Amino acid sequence: MKKLTVHMGAHRCASSAIQALLRKKRADLAAGGVALFLREDMEAPDAAVDLRGLYRGGRWPFGRKGGLAKIADAIEALPENHVLVSEENLTGTMPGLYDDAFYPGFATFAGALAALGDRVDMAARMVVRRQDKYLESVYAFRVAFGFAGDFPAFLKRVDTAALSWMRLAAEADKAGLGGHCRFQVLEAWPKGQAGDDALAFLRVDEAVRVGGHPFRGNASFGEADLKLLLALNWLNLGYDIAWRREKLFPALRRREGRDDAAVLDAAGLTLTPDDLASIRAMTDAPVVLKLEDEARAAMLAQYRDENRAFLSHAMTDAPLDVWEAAAHA
Repeated sequence: MKKLTVHMGAHRCASSAIQALLRKKRADLAAGGVALFLREDMEAPDAAVDLRGLYRGGRWPFGRKGGLAKIADAIEALPENHVLVSEENLTGTMPGLYDDAFYPGFATFAGALAALGDRVDMAARMVVRRQDKYLESVYAFRVAFGFAGDFPAFLKRVDTAALSWMRLAAEADKAGLGGHCRFQVLEAWPKGQAGDDALAFLRVDEAVRVGGHPFRGNASFGEADLKLLLALNWLNLGYDIAWRREKLFPALRRREGRDDAAVLDAAGLTLTPDDLASIRAMTDAPVVLKLEDEARAAMLAQYRDENRAFLSHAMTDAPLDVWEAAAHA
C-alpha cells in the first residue's frame, strides 16, 4: 500500500519554513522514493495529485467519491512509494482573510482523508500554535499584504470564540481520521532541531535529513516594520504584491538600523517629500499592533480548558504544559 502524508497547515505555524525545506530537499526526497506536491505542483495543469478543494465537499469538481477515487488511482500509478503533500490552504483560508470563520471545512476535509485511508497508508499532519500568537502572526501577515487596520480592527474580523484546536481534533476523530492524524505544537519544537523534527513528523526523515539547511519561512516583522507597512497601506503606496515580495520584504530584513526612508529607497520605491512626510507622521503616531497584557491574559483564560484537553489528546504530540510554560517565558 502506498503512503500518503498530508501536511495541512495551519497558517502561520511554520508551513512556509517546512515547505522551503522540502523544496531544498526535493531531489533527495525523490531519490528516497518520495513524490512531493506543494502548492505550485498542484497548480500545474498536469498535476497527478491535487487535494485542493476537498474541504469544500459538494463543490469538488468530480463529485466527492469520484474525486477521491481519482486521487487514489493517481497515487497508486506514481512510481514513488510515498506521496507527501504540503499546503496550508487545504482545509480553507486563514481567518480574517475573506470571513471570520476558523476552518469551517476541516471536518469535510478530514472525512475525505479518512476515505482515502481505505486505499493508501494515510497520515494527516497539522502544526498549530497558541491562539494569541497565532492571531498576532496572522495579523502581521495580513498587514504585509495590504490590511490597513490596527490589531483591534483585525480582531473584529475574526470569530475569536471559535479558535479551537480541540474542535479540529474532535472533528478528525468523528470523521474517522483519528488513527491517522497527528497535531504538533510549534512551541514544542526546539529551534536548533526544528527542521529534523519537521521531517520526522512528516514521515520522511529516513529519506532525507536537514543537512545544514536553515529552517526559515516567511519574514517576521518587528514593530517598526509593521508601522511602515501600515502607513504604506493607509496611503495606498507600494501596493504591488510582487514588488513587496521581491524588493520591500528583503529590504526590511536588511534594515539594520536604517530609517524608513532608507529602507524604501533600497526597495526602489520613488516617493515625493509629501509622501515621506505623511509616512513619518503615521509611523510616529501610536498604534496597537498586538494583544496588550490584559487582553492576552483574558484570551488565554478563555482557551485554557480547551487547550489542556487538546494537549492531552491522543493525537497531539506535545508536552501538556507547553503553552502555559510559554506564557511565563
